[in-house]
Amino acid sequence: MIRFCLFVACIAAALVARPPVEAHAQSPMARVLFAPYTGEWTGEFRIYTLDGALQTTIQVRQRYFWDGDTQKVVITDRYPDGRVERSHALNYLDGDTPVCLVRKADGTVVRLIGQKQAGRLFWKHDAPKQQKYEIFKEYVDTIGGVSLYFIDGLGMYGSGAHRTILIFEGRYRKVKR
Repeated sequence: MIRFCLFVACIAAALVARPPVEAHAQSPMARVLFAPYTGEWTGEFRIYTLDGALQTTIQVRQRYFWDGDTQKVVITDRYPDGRVERSHALNYLDGDTPVCLVRKADGTVVRLIGQKQAGRLFWKHDAPKQQKYEIFKEYVDTIGGVSLYFIDGLGMYGSGAHRTILIFEGRYRKVKR
């Protein structure tokens, strides 16, 4: 009996540490909300320090596609040192609330809660135990006949004298097929 309880506890701990990223039952409204992102995008994601110094530039390729009424995303990041990481995400509605569930390359799962305002999606990730707070504004616009995907954000990590604040900027172009 003790072995069984330990087995169940280990399984439960593994599920909590690495929750599944899988499709959720949706209303068709998810397609309306996330439709502008559908397709493949390529560009740069820049990370700046609070004083405006460029910390790093990541080459990004993101592919958004549909599985039922859930939008799936494959994110490929190429870092300046040549390292390549692939993450996966789901965009869906939980009731009327947009949710983005990201499984990063290292297996970490991040849940962002969204809100649409004035044609923009605002995403928030708040993890007080990890002393981590991130917020992003995303939107798609067409300029000169070119579809562009914009991401602007801010991240705060740590606390007090050890707090780091970073500014994010993503600029992607839609890949024509």
